[in-house]
Amino acid sequence: MTETLYRYIGSLVQHLKVSTIWDLYCGIGVLTQYLSRFSTQIIGVDIVEDSISHALQSSQENHCNNIHFIAQDVKCFVDTHHDSADLVLLDPPRRGVERVVLDALIRKNISTILYISCSPQSLGRDASILLNSGYKIDSCKAFDCFTHTIHVETVVCFIRV
Repeated sequence: MTETLYRYIGSLVQHLKVSTIWDLYCGIGVLTQYLSRFSTQIIGVDIVEDSISHALQSSQENHCNNIHFIAQDVKCFVDTHHDSADLVLLDPPRRGVERVVLDALIRKNISTILYISCSPQSLGRDASILLNSGYKIDSCKAFDCFTHTIHVETVVCFIRV
């Protein structure tokens, strides 16, 4: 199912024809590397330094030359990074995205936000914030990555109206 999920996300990104992507909460950068073929530049950000270390090593082994990984708290990154992105990929922990991160992305006027969630509650809360801030849902699809459980991964594409 992970392959199916990634292919779906890749098809969305490829269709959008973006040049710069921010992959926030990127973990070890597997999805970051997969999406690197669809953009000119992609930046993966995660607070866990070991994850970023593994992401760097893996991206070098896979010859992904358009990726930059940053070990930093996502809220610090979006507050201090002066450039912007055409697309932001959010794959937060179960608790969702911190309000200050969403507010910063809204202020930066990000045109497309792809949100991957394993928690309907936090997704609902964060979606409400985005919808009330000038975004609309372009697509939404659930993936049963956790068979024999009630949990699903949901991918929602928000676009700026």
